Amino acid sequence: NLILVTTFSFLITYVSTPLVKNIAIKNDILDMPNDRKDHKTPIVRLGGISIFSGFIITNLIFLVIALSSNYLTISDNKLFFTLLLGNSIFFLIGLAEDLRENIDPFIRLFIQFASSVLIWTQGLRINGISLDIFGKSDNNIIFSDFISIIFTSIFIVGVVNAINWIDGLDGLAGGISLISLTTMSFLILPLYTFLAFALIGASLAFLRFNSYPASIIMGDSGSYLLGFSLASLSIIYSSLNTQNLQGVVNLVIVIFLLFIPLVDMVRVICTRIYNGFSPFYPDKIHFHHILRERGFNYKK
Repeated sequence: NLILVTTFSFLITYVSTPLVKNIAIKNDILDMPNDRKDHKTPIVRLGGISIFSGFIITNLIFLVIALSSNYLTISDNKLFFTLLLGNSIFFLIGLAEDLRENIDPFIRLFIQFASSVLIWTQGLRINGISLDIFGKSDNNIIFSDFISIIFTSIFIVGVVNAINWIDGLDGLAGGISLISLTTMSFLILPLYTFLAFALIGASLAFLRFNSYPASIIMGDSGSYLLGFSLASLSIIYSSLNTQNLQGVVNLVIVIFLLFIPLVDMVRVICTRIYNGFSPFYPDKIHFHHILRERGFNYKK
């Protein structure tokens, strides 16, 4: 079944990507080059649509089959539907940015936090943290609902933007997300494995067009979709390693799974604030910028 899910998602994204590219070119929806961006010519920035298409169509087909065969029920698997909802919401937020461009970053951040709170009310929650590497229950810190909302929202928004920020080189965000998704997909509950493998198939197909030299980029819609998926699945996966205490997340595991984007984001924010700039100040101080400046080519 997982092979079918991956294959079907791969094919949908593979076929839809050239279609999305042609439509975007006809409507002049292009990402223009500047001194911060690596591409030197205008490039289509709506690749997230093809990734989302492969992901959501595959999961909708799975849902129809699972519901009709009583393998899945809405009432007993609310969190599964919450994840689909969250993926759709963050994809749409990113798509709005891709279509309009230059939305005020504080407005965008407010919408992201509001969406995270909505997702929290539907069951995706960090109810506590475990500081133990092996997930033993005697080192747990349990949150109140208020702290849970704050912590969950900050984590989701943080990961979403961390993935968005590393999307600065061809294939980088997709490649790193693919590695993390593959790691989690073999260890989370079977129900959520379908979500992970659908996204793995879509990401693999998109990398065919997004690897250097890219003919299309995923844009905010794609990076937000991948970011929310990584945030939500890492919450579920790391909770399984705290003796099945629902929503108690092992920070060591989360940091391990998302090390590169999270460390890069924290380092960039701290550097900008230290230098007297806004955390949203555009610059070229991400890890991939530094490596490029030091002579590393794309393959390296």
